[in-house]
Amino acid sequence: MYIITLKTLSEKQRNEVLEWLRENKADSVQVRRKFSDVYPLAELLQPDFPRLIDLVNYPKRNGINLKIQNWETFNFKVLSKFNTMLGKEFIEELAKGNQCAVGILIYEMLRLRKQQVSKRQEQNAASEKEKEVEVEQQEEIKTKEDEEITVVDQNEELKENKEVEVVEQHEVPKTLELNEDPMTLEQNQEEALTEASDTVDTLDKGQVTSRMILYVRYQELSRECQAKWSMIRMYENHVIHLETLLQSREKEIEEMRQVIRGLQGTPL
Repeated sequence: MYIITLKTLSEKQRNEVLEWLRENKADSVQVRRKFSDVYPLAELLQPDFPRLIDLVNYPKRNGINLKIQNWETFNFKVLSKFNTMLGKEFIEELAKGNQCAVGILIYEMLRLRKQQVSKRQEQNAASEKEKEVEVEQQEEIKTKEDEEITVVDQNEELKENKEVEVVEQHEVPKTLELNEDPMTLEQNQEEALTEASDTVDTLDKGQVTSRMILYVRYQELSRECQAKWSMIRMYENHVIHLETLLQSREKEIEEMRQVIRGLQGTPL
């Protein structure tokens, strides 16, 4: 837990605070005196932390004790989400309008804003990386499928060539030799056609087709295995992310409990 206390800002840090005040037209002494209460400062910080800062939680207050209550609310609802807290004495100085304390708080809020932007950029980069990996995997799967289709086409072409070769080897003669018996020739032609037909049937049901089917089946199993491994890796990463998130939530809950216990012991 990081505790914000009174300290001396460097010249670079002071210039950063002054630049922010000028950008928000709040660099006059009259405006800066209003920062003893949460509302004026929260109003300027709200665009940078829209999900955390709700102006309804910080009604305008007069009187140091009421302003302290506002700062304690800001402490709990905003700063605790960044594992950061305002020290008790620091809150009192803010409520009294100490300009040094106001400058320190503004600098710390600018620092938290930078961290938030950096974290968001890292998350976006990680998301883009995941998308790139997914696209590469899809392209790889498509390439393998195209290769499988090519192999199947080659096997089909090989089978057709063998069928043509068998038919050519058993081609029926179209002319009769002078000394050949017509009955014998007709019988030989029928036997040749039967043999060619049997050979083609053998090709349809034999080794070529069997090998082709086994190869296709192998490719299907390979794709299924690859898809399942991809799902396993995705679920493993998801489990790791959920475990990390759970640990972070448990830590935040414990910190909030400590803050509540501290608030219960603080006199109003």
